[in-house]
Amino acid sequence: MTTIDHKISKWFVKIGLFLVLILLFINLNITSIAQAETNSNSSAATKENAMNAVLNYLRAQKQCNVDGMIENSKYFRDISNEREFYSIICKKHPLKQADITNVTVVNDELALVSIEAKYKDKLFVNTAPVLKMNGQWKIVKGIPGTGTAHFSDLKENHKIYEEVKQTIVNYTQAIKSGNINEMKKYRKDLHISNKFDLDKHLEAISKKPAVKIKPVGIEIISDTLAIAFIETNFEHFGTRETYAVFKENRQWKIIYGQNLTHSVIPISDDSIEVK
Repeated sequence: MTTIDHKISKWFVKIGLFLVLILLFINLNITSIAQAETNSNSSAATKENAMNAVLNYLRAQKQCNVDGMIENSKYFRDISNEREFYSIICKKHPLKQADITNVTVVNDELALVSIEAKYKDKLFVNTAPVLKMNGQWKIVKGIPGTGTAHFSDLKENHKIYEEVKQTIVNYTQAIKSGNINEMKKYRKDLHISNKFDLDKHLEAISKKPAVKIKPVGIEIISDTLAIAFIETNFEHFGTRETYAVFKENRQWKIIYGQNLTHSVIPISDDSIEVK
């Protein structure tokens, strides 16, 4: 082989490698785009399913259709007189108007929904989980108001109870150690998707003096969802808030970015509309 032939051969090899790299790059891009479209379609379907369950519940409540209310909801605690309870609620406090103000998808089987519901003399504003249970989407009703704590009847050795409790303990220890990757293991942030921004946010949390986080109440909703009443104490102040804690890929995570709320605002005939 002449020197020229050798150079030509090397040139063809380089071109071949270059073409292979281009094909790999194109294939990766196509796969990424397809995956993104799949995730987007899945998220849209979850949002629609969750919203429909809430719409069905609210329509049933407005019509005092107890069967429809039960079908599309899961009460915060197991109660023996659920049918009687719903019947009394919708008759004594008829729903006048309701608006779904926001739906945030957590995963394929869980979303958080915010509702503004108007009654004769009260306005309820709340954010609650909507989850898929045995193929049926249901909104979780009856979660206590913001700032309160609910103490479960479950014994300390209940498997899920202990798992959720340990998740909160582990998250607290991760904050104290400043281990950001460990912190991310036990929490899911709904509104901070950028890794750099999230790392900065968690770094700032870990540097706050004397952060103490403890569960003051846990209620199990299903095998993959719990409600946790968490008390957070800083150096000069403290908070008590209600969080959804969910299980994904065998790991329990505290949902941050959208706390569960339940607030009541009185309405009177003397209310003033500001235009």
